[in-house]
Amino acid sequence: MTLLESIESRLPETAAASADSAIVRMDVDERRRAEDWDDFLARTPGGHHVQTSLWADVKATRGYRAARLIARRQGSVVAGAQMLIAPPRFGRFVAYAAKGPVAAPGEIGLVPRLLEALQALARVRQVELLLVQPPDNGAWLEPALGQAGFADSQIEICPPATTVVDLAPGAEAVLAAMKPKVRYNIRLALRDGLTARAGSEDDLATYYQLMVATGERKGFSLFPEEYYRTLWRAFRERDAIRLSVVELRGKPVAAQLAIAFGDTVLNKMGVWSGRYGEHHPNELLHWSTIAWAAERGFRWYDLDGITAPAARAVMAGQPLPTELRRSLDSFKLGFGGAAKLLPGAFDSVTRPAIRWAYRARAPRLANSRWVKRARRRFRTG
Repeated sequence: MTLLESIESRLPETAAASADSAIVRMDVDERRRAEDWDDFLARTPGGHHVQTSLWADVKATRGYRAARLIARRQGSVVAGAQMLIAPPRFGRFVAYAAKGPVAAPGEIGLVPRLLEALQALARVRQVELLLVQPPDNGAWLEPALGQAGFADSQIEICPPATTVVDLAPGAEAVLAAMKPKVRYNIRLALRDGLTARAGSEDDLATYYQLMVATGERKGFSLFPEEYYRTLWRAFRERDAIRLSVVELRGKPVAAQLAIAFGDTVLNKMGVWSGRYGEHHPNELLHWSTIAWAAERGFRWYDLDGITAPAARAVMAGQPLPTELRRSLDSFKLGFGGAAKLLPGAFDSVTRPAIRWAYRARAPRLANSRWVKRARRRFRTG
């Protein structure tokens, strides 16, 4: 019996024998590179780089294993999901599917079967807790997740909100729409002699030095430098990554890795030495990427993550809460983007023997150290 047949045998008859089963083939895919899957994600609304085989390759450096389910109609990919299985802790496996499943327009009817198959694949892989956080446009998935036995999770594997800048009007119009203070700071940075340039792989050592400085200042732990080299090399295969470096008199002050995927350029991680803040290098850093993305014809610039309270305030036309007015949220919102609340995370306990105990304890786990560690573990990098 093949792995797929083993999975299908575990599905309810209504899921395994859907009307589509004769014309849609669903396969378990564990290839290191799945170009057809990556291409599908790049052209499909909701497709995201964290679902790609490229990203799985990056996470493999941290011990994660990828397993995907891909649905094909007449040989073409029409839906699927990639889960990453984390290295075991105390002999227990946790897996997550960030920004998935993804389905082509007109193929959402495949999602219930896909979710059932994903749970079955998790059981085959001895995963006890499966986390799913839908794509940015995936609020419609929430009822299907509930029907498949998933429940609201305390462990968010992606930010709960973001702010996205529409690049369609062009770079100068985007600049004009920014908050006056941000626009002033960008021009001040240029007057003060800061410059922004595109970096190459040779600049990754500089990027990492700036990351070390950022980590020491912010108090977060770092991945090894090789992790970022793997990220660079994987996404350079598709010309889908950009390194920007801001310098003052030839000395690097700030840098950013951005992922260009589909119609969106996403701020993956910006780093800063902590010096020359009066010259506003970080405003110039984002502006240089925005201008580049607009020139290349991308539609959106995603600043990747603000808090839900900030997003709710902006969407309601209200000022930010006092405690957020000098925060990273405020900085990101200054670039004139629209705030968006994103779908939350869901989880499925695949072992019936522990499901009741986990569900009973879940409300009390919300602020536990275990949940906080899990959030950092899955959302970092």
